[in-house]
Amino acid sequence: MTPARGVPDFEAEEFEAALGGRSNDNQLVQLIRIVKDRTEFADNELFGATRISYEIIDGLTVAANVGGRYAAQTREVFRTSFTLVDPEGLVVSQNNASNLIDRFDHRVVQRTRFTGDFSFNYKKRIRKGHNLELLGLYSRERFTRSTVDARASGFTSNEALVISNSLNPPVILGDKDFQTIASLLGRVQYNYQQKYLFSASIRRDGASVFPEANRYGLFPSVSFGYNIAKEKFFRILIPQRVINTFKIRYGYGQTGNSRINSFVF
Repeated sequence: MTPARGVPDFEAEEFEAALGGRSNDNQLVQLIRIVKDRTEFADNELFGATRISYEIIDGLTVAANVGGRYAAQTREVFRTSFTLVDPEGLVVSQNNASNLIDRFDHRVVQRTRFTGDFSFNYKKRIRKGHNLELLGLYSRERFTRSTVDARASGFTSNEALVISNSLNPPVILGDKDFQTIASLLGRVQYNYQQKYLFSASIRRDGASVFPEANRYGLFPSVSFGYNIAKEKFFRILIPQRVINTFKIRYGYGQTGNSRINSFVF
């Protein structure tokens, strides 16, 4: 064991107070641990995205979006060993004054996310005031998360805190989780002079966290809207500069939830 370094001499009364006889803070031990213990963090992140779109014919546009993100977090905690000796040369163990067992904790967490979608969008003005928009979309997302935890103790030196240098067998734990979500979406939107509004969609979503027999679901939705601000009487009562949109809307839809742990089925 390595004795504490850089700690000045003090009288017996001060020693007793530092150990809790006259103070519950155990200030000397706290000081030693602040000086000798170390905690290190490292965060790294990389992400990017791109979009490509092309208008095939008037009103019909195809587009693709691709993106990704990688993040890694590392934490290392060094709890070094030291021996505190009283004025008579005896090792002090009360109130955990001496830390006889060193410890090194190492944790690495890695996360990735990749997304991509392909869509087509068609906009058409059928007649004066009649507007139609069609959307078709396919998207896919994949998330991964991996964690490695390692702990070791019994090092020959406080200056060589590396897992492979420990005298005692290290404890290493780890886990990995991933999830994939795929979606198909079709949507129709119609409005007349931006006054009467209609929208309907249906999507088929699937998530890898569910068993294969129950992995996909259909989720329809429909909505109707009425923008009163487009009526002449409304503009007479309230100027457009005060309120330019005032909608009444009714909608119905179904949604799903994939926020469950992986591999539970």
